[in-house]
Amino acid sequence: MLDFLIDRGDHLAVSRAAISAIDATADIAKTLQIQRGDVLLQFVSQLYNSAGKVIDYSSSYFIPGYFHFHVNRRVDDELPDEFIQ
Repeated sequence: MLDFLIDRGDHLAVSRAAISAIDATADIAKTLQIQRGDVLLQFVSQLYNSAGKVIDYSSSYFIPGYFHFHVNRRVDDELPDEFIQ
């Protein structure tokens, strides 16, 4: 999706993600072939353009123990002040 937005000419600025541990719902458990109630890592992200508008929203689920995450995300080197925290 990121490549599509860049190729389309969107001026991307920042992506913010919240990472939480959650219990798998019945629907998610069935899709991932795990038990309902198993612990998952949920990533909920919003991608903003340089005007501060959300242009992409995503929610992803990961089974703990299979991945090692290192989060380091940046699209634009010249961020407006409101994006720098």
